[in-house]
Amino acid sequence: MQNMQFTPPADEYILQEIKEMTARYWRKRPPMPGEIITASTGRRKETRFAKLKIIKVTTWRPGQMDAPTLLAKTGYTPQQIAEKEGYKNFPEFMNAYTALNKHLDPFDPKRTHYFIEFKLVEVLR
Repeated sequence: MQNMQFTPPADEYILQEIKEMTARYWRKRPPMPGEIITASTGRRKETRFAKLKIIKVTTWRPGQMDAPTLLAKTGYTPQQIAEKEGYKNFPEFMNAYTALNKHLDPFDPKRTHYFIEFKLVEVLR
């Protein structure tokens, strides 16, 4: 079973069902819709706090952040994406995403940006 790590307070937002989406910038294959994954706050198994069902996975690129493109690709407005991510607004979400990935080249062809939508199915702690 694949595991995704989250930094606090995302774990609490997931448990409260406020956070229903995560943006990732990976080389690895993302989980697929229908898959059940675990969510953790660290690498150790004892940090796992939930099981999540993957609902939808959407790829995107920097420069595709305008409202019409986001709506067409994800089915959500920038504001809705921010709220699903647990943020008040889209600029706040993008600032956090940029800060988390600041050590990576956003145009690295070996990596892909994903929006991964999920649903909480089980609390593990």
